[in-house]
Amino acid sequence: RGFSMDTIGTLPLWGHASLYGRFGAWHSGAGVSLLTPGDTGLRAGSGLRYGLGVKYDLTRRVGLQAEMERFAPLDRWGPREGETDQFTLGVYWRF
Repeated sequence: RGFSMDTIGTLPLWGHASLYGRFGAWHSGAGVSLLTPGDTGLRAGSGLRYGLGVKYDLTRRVGLQAEMERFAPLDRWGPREGETDQFTLGVYWRF
């Protein structure tokens, strides 16, 4: 179990395209794998989450989206190794 909270800013580019950025924090409870080299267990964790993406509206309700996010784990004393990058491609539908 876990949660994340982000703030997202959007910059319209041209026509139906826009660029957006996100910044936030995440927390995961025990049982979530945050494996780093040499790590063998499951544990709770928290960290920062940030990324950039681009959206293109095909119609008023349907569009395409591509995003790159980085999850940067933190421990009590600051950053630790094991950042994770996530790349997503998607189709969205507003209703």
